[in-house]
Amino acid sequence: MPADKWASFSDEWDRELKKDPIIQYFKMYEAVSGEGQFAHIPSEFRKYKTKRMVEIISRYPVHGICSFLKWDEWLDYAKSLPFPLNDEPYAPLFFLLIDNVLSYQKDLRIFPQEIQLDFDDQGRAGRFAIEWFNRLWNGVVIWKFSDEHKRIIEATPRMLSSKKYMPIQGADVLAWSIRNHLNGAEKNWDWVYEQLEPSIWGGMGYSAESWKAIRDQF
Repeated sequence: MPADKWASFSDEWDRELKKDPIIQYFKMYEAVSGEGQFAHIPSEFRKYKTKRMVEIISRYPVHGICSFLKWDEWLDYAKSLPFPLNDEPYAPLFFLLIDNVLSYQKDLRIFPQEIQLDFDDQGRAGRFAIEWFNRLWNGVVIWKFSDEHKRIIEATPRMLSSKKYMPIQGADVLAWSIRNHLNGAEKNWDWVYEQLEPSIWGGMGYSAESWKAIRDQF
C-alpha cells in the first residue's frame, strides 16, 4: 500500500491494541497458544482480539504476497549445500519473495513501481539475507539482480521489530494464516485464513521439483 495508507493502518491497529484485552503488540502465535501478550487470557477473548485485528486488515486494500517451502524438502536439498548456506532456509524464501513482488507488479500491470521492503527482524538469518542482497545488487553475470528488480526496489530492505511496527504485525497474521492453511495444524483457527483469503494475491513456493532443478543447474 502507499505510505499514507500504511500510516492510517498503523493508527487504527494501535488503537485496537489499547482496547480490552489490552496488549502491547499482536503476534499471531501468541494469540493461538496463549503465550506472551496473551498469557492467562481465555481462548474466547484471544479469538475476539484476533477477529478485531483481522477486520482491520480486511478494511484496507492490501494484497498478501508470500513465498514458502516444505521443511523436509528443504532439509533434503540443504544436504548438498556447504555451511552456512545449508543452515539458512530464510535466505531462499527472502529472495523468492522479492521475485514474487516483481511478478505481482507485472500481474497487476503496475510495473515498475518503487517499493520499500520491510521484513520482520530475523536476527542472524536476516543479516545473512541482507548481506547476500547487497552482494547480488552489486553482482555480475548470474549472481546479480536483474534490471527489472532494480527498477522496483527503492533501497536495501530493512529488518524491523514486529513489536514496534504495526504493518509487520499485520504481515505476521497473514504469514501464520497461510502456514496454518498449508499444514492444517490449528483447525479451530482456520477462520483467520478464510477471512483473509480474498486479500491474498499469492506467490510461488519451493517444491521438491524446484529444488532438484536448482541442484541440477549447478
